Amino acid sequence: ISFNGLGAIISGKNFGNANLSYANIGLAYDNSIEGIEKLNFKPLLMLRLYKTTSAVLDLGAQFEYNKLVNAMMVYQSTGNIRAGAGLRLNDLGEANFFYNTKTLYTDVASQQYELGIGFYFLRKK
Repeated sequence: ISFNGLGAIISGKNFGNANLSYANIGLAYDNSIEGIEKLNFKPLLMLRLYKTTSAVLDLGAQFEYNKLVNAMMVYQSTGNIRAGAGLRLNDLGEANFFYNTKTLYTDVASQQYELGIGFYFLRKK
């Protein structure tokens, strides 16, 4: 669960007409595929709440091979399809690239490329 722009929500400040996400609620489950030790399957579910448009529900899956590379596909309740791939860099972090298809619901992530870079801090070995 994450909340975005809590300061603005609490203070009542307005960011104009921007359709900002103010909350994200996500669920995922790591599941090793039996008999294939290096392949991991993770079902994904996320609900995103926006300032001016209806909530968006994401439903999808991520496959990971050898804790090194991953591929993901998600269907959004807007009709948008999101696909991506990523590379894990040992225990340092990971880089992911995503593409969202174009839909008529353009106030929410649509027809855009996204690059995500993550760093791991204080990970248990």
